[in-house]
Amino acid sequence: MVNLRPFETELDFGGIRGRVVSLASGPVDDLSVSAAAGPDGRLRLDFDVNPARYEEAEPVRFAHLFTEDLMALCRAPDVPVAALRASPTRH
Repeated sequence: MVNLRPFETELDFGGIRGRVVSLASGPVDDLSVSAAAGPDGRLRLDFDVNPARYEEAEPVRFAHLFTEDLMALCRAPDVPVAALRASPTRH
């Protein structure tokens, strides 16, 4: 599941600043990826996994692979995703 949140995370109530924060996403069946703008305006990716299905280090590995794929797609948006998987630079 990929959750893209295309809304502002910064709030302004007549000069009183606030920020939207997800407190809980609920139980995850497998893998959940959320993408939103971070406080600095850069892309923020949050990975959540079902601990019964994955080891503790897996979210870090998934984040690394997802980031590699996303950067590759940005460099060559016309390349099919399946072709990225065949790239010799993948670990």
